[in-house]
Amino acid sequence: MKKLLLILCLTIISLAACPQNKKQPPESAVPETALLATLGDFKVNSDIRTYDSESLWEYIDGAADQIILLGFDKMATADYIRDDTSLTVEIYLFLAPQGAFSIFSEYSDISAKDPGLGGESKVADGELMFYEDKYFVYLNCFGVAVPETSLVKIAASIDSVLIETGKLLEK
Repeated sequence: MKKLLLILCLTIISLAACPQNKKQPPESAVPETALLATLGDFKVNSDIRTYDSESLWEYIDGAADQIILLGFDKMATADYIRDDTSLTVEIYLFLAPQGAFSIFSEYSDISAKDPGLGGESKVADGELMFYEDKYFVYLNCFGVAVPETSLVKIAASIDSVLIETGKLLEK
């Protein structure tokens, strides 16, 4: 009986450790893949900048340590422009989905509208953020009144590129 119980416990532990048909993102998964030359009506207006845990403080001085503690892996950002409106897009990749969810939970406005992107999303006042799997995506128009539908379309295209290129875990 004890032998059967031991075998059953080892089987359960082995099954729990298996990836259970989920594909892992490739080792070369990089968030800059989704920073296209054009996002909606916005055109890229800067080089794509990338950061890892050693250099994140150059971009986010003050909050970098907190983000790194959440399991930060790498980040890419670019600036876009449409007429006189600027848009900055930041895509963070974490080592585990909990990191992306944690940063979303920390910075999202719970009273903002959820447009239904990713695991959860919030849009308000020229900003949109969402998390999906290990990714946290942040769009910021710096207080300029941009129609929420425009931000949602841009965010959806970023999410789509991440999914189509196999950068997210399949559900």
